[in-house]
Order: sequence, then structure tokens, then C-alpha cells
Amino acid sequence: MRLRALQDGKWLYMALPCLARPQCFLALHRDPLMAKGIPLTTAANMGNALMHGQLVDFGEMQPILLRPISLFNPGPRPGDPGS
Repeated sequence: MRLRALQDGKWLYMALPCLARPQCFLALHRDPLMAKGIPLTTAANMGNALMHGQLVDFGEMQPILLRPISLFNPGPRPGDPGS
């Protein structure tokens, strides 16, 4: 899903383990990555995202819309036991 978001030109935000700190999210976007010659497949990896992403706080994040999987897809969700 990370790679697909980058390929689609969407902002990718990843929460970091330090949620109590002000800048506890990592932000990535296709355009700056491509300008630096960083392949999107490389940046989508969590370890590499830490090197190439930008630390941001919640207030700096762009508004996003999420679609709950369970609302549109009946049955087990990805990652649920037995799915």
C-alpha cells in the first residue's frame, strides 16, 4: 500500500514509535523523491523511508480520507487471523 500511495502521487504518512514527541510522523511524497533520484520502491520500505522521509507533527499533515475496509468488504479484514 505504501508504494501504491507514492505511485499515485499521494502523501504517505507513517507513525513512528515515538508518538509522545512533537514530530512523530514520517512524511513522503513522490515529487521530492523523484527529484532526488530515489526510486519509489526504495522509499516505500520502512528502513529507507526513515532515511528519505521528512519528520512532521500532526498539524503539518495534509487532510486525508480513509475508507474503512470492513465497511465495504464483508468478511475478514487483511491481517485478521483466518483471513
